[in-house]
Amino acid sequence: MEKKRISLSTKLSISTGIVILAVVALAINLAAYFFSQYCLDNFYESAGNAITEFSDSITMFIESKETELNVFAETDAVKAADASIHSFVNEKGDVQILSYKKSAVEEEIRKLAKNFARSDDDIAEIYIGTKWGGYATNFDGSMSGGYDPRKRGWYDTATSGMGKVKITDAFASTVGATVIGITRSVYDNKGDFIGNASIEVSLDTLTNILGNMKIGKDSFFMMIQRDGTILADTGIRNSNFQNVDSIDIPDLENFFWGADDNGEITVPNGNYSTYLTKKITNTKTGYKIIAFCPYDTVYETFYRTLNTMLIVCVLVALVIATVTGIITRKVIRPLKIIRNSISESASQIAQGKADLTGRISVKTKNEIGDVAESFNVYSEKLQDIIKSMKQAKTSLNEAGEKLEQSTSKTMSAITQISASIEEVGKNLATQNDGVTQTADNVKRILGSVASLEQLVSSQAEAVQGASTAVEEMIGNISEVNRSVEKMADSFGKLESDAQSGARTQEELQFQISEIDKQSQL
Repeated sequence: MEKKRISLSTKLSISTGIVILAVVALAINLAAYFFSQYCLDNFYESAGNAITEFSDSITMFIESKETELNVFAETDAVKAADASIHSFVNEKGDVQILSYKKSAVEEEIRKLAKNFARSDDDIAEIYIGTKWGGYATNFDGSMSGGYDPRKRGWYDTATSGMGKVKITDAFASTVGATVIGITRSVYDNKGDFIGNASIEVSLDTLTNILGNMKIGKDSFFMMIQRDGTILADTGIRNSNFQNVDSIDIPDLENFFWGADDNGEITVPNGNYSTYLTKKITNTKTGYKIIAFCPYDTVYETFYRTLNTMLIVCVLVALVIATVTGIITRKVIRPLKIIRNSISESASQIAQGKADLTGRISVKTKNEIGDVAESFNVYSEKLQDIIKSMKQAKTSLNEAGEKLEQSTSKTMSAITQISASIEEVGKNLATQNDGVTQTADNVKRILGSVASLEQLVSSQAEAVQGASTAVEEMIGNISEVNRSVEKMADSFGKLESDAQSGARTQEELQFQISEIDKQSQL
């Protein structure tokens, strides 16, 4: 199965997209880390600023009440307090304040107290408890019989201050409200201690201020007394006047008593499982103000920004990858032309129909232009090589024709040589026959010579006897002469045949040399 082919521009686009996504992922991770830390720090900073401002408001609020109390305690009417002020110590049941007769001193103090209460809505009650057990107040309701101000906690707190303003813990006022007491000792014009004055301040104002504060969606605040009593809770539990140890939030208990100002707590059965918290302590009252904000709210901007960044980065990556692909296609278009030219040339060469006169138009002055120029040079060199090969082919064809002609001549010469060799063979056979015949003649001659020798011997013995023998000898001699002549003729013919055979051999050797030379060509 042929592997699917992916273009260079596609690969580059994909690679660019991957690189961009990797860089974006790294950037997002880094941004996520730093931005999440920024969100956390921003929460702690904004929450710290908010509750610090609230703490400053508490301080100013308390200081304003302290000022009012000091003014009240330093008035002549209060300084004139004496044993004539009504006491509830020895009374029983509920006593209506408006039902009994009051001394002029008490009336003056009550008038003054009412003026202060009317001018400040935060004052739940303003009063003085004397060392004689008397009690003068702006309140017009009823008092419980047996009430002795000297045995109340606020009285002891004020006495311990020796003329300085003191702040009591929150408590339930005689008027039914949850208040804090701002109290101090009162002295007459002679400097003698005559009792303690106090302003009971409702926490509603501070609670309203705290309730209007927001540092994020579903955030809330608590103001907790130093003993753990919750004075204000703007959250859904409304745990006012409960102790942190009893509201079933262990993490809050640990955080409240702990030294850390920043924290994270889990709220069982809450709208959110996890809250980030910030705590500061008001130096004036010792109250701890705690800001609560859901974890999701703190990081809401982070999550929204992160999602936006992801979407934008992915879109940017896609756009860049697309633009890169388009630019790459445009840039590598000359490479495609080169590729097509090479493929076409290779195909034509394979089919024997190559047209090497084509050239690529070079319009770019870069690496691709260099490649195109190199391809043109390559094509030109290849064209020259093909031309040289064609010329060499023509030369080889001509040489082949010449070789064919030479071969034909050689074959003719070889045929002639073969015929000559056959003729030489025949001549040699004839010569052999002549030699054989000559040998026979020689043998006959030798026989004749032997016969002659015998005849000579016979004749020598019988010379004297008969003339016929002489004649016979002469006849034999003549026969010998004829035989010698005949043998001489045979030797002459043999010499002639030998010379003819030698010439034939020389001619054969010459023709073989010519064939050898032509074969070497």
